Amino acid sequence: MNTDKANSTDEIDVGRDLAQWLKEAGHRRSHHGQSGEATSFALGTSEEPQSRSKMDLALVGLLAATYLGYYFADVYLQIMSLPSNVFFIR
Repeated sequence: MNTDKANSTDEIDVGRDLAQWLKEAGHRRSHHGQSGEATSFALGTSEEPQSRSKMDLALVGLLAATYLGYYFADVYLQIMSLPSNVFFIR
């Protein structure tokens, strides 16, 4: 029974450590966010928001082109798998 109490105490300590770490991380981010530095740091780039929007648009376009490529390939394969009929007209 003592081990159960020790395990629950360890879990509480882990929870407190996690809560403390989250508070510190949020505090650091809020200070960086005031200068706009946290956003570029989190993204790993120093691009402006407008160029990020262009990047998102380019990725959506690439996704659409990829989907259409697979779609047309599937239609082509379905057409090729149709049985061929040969008619002899006399």
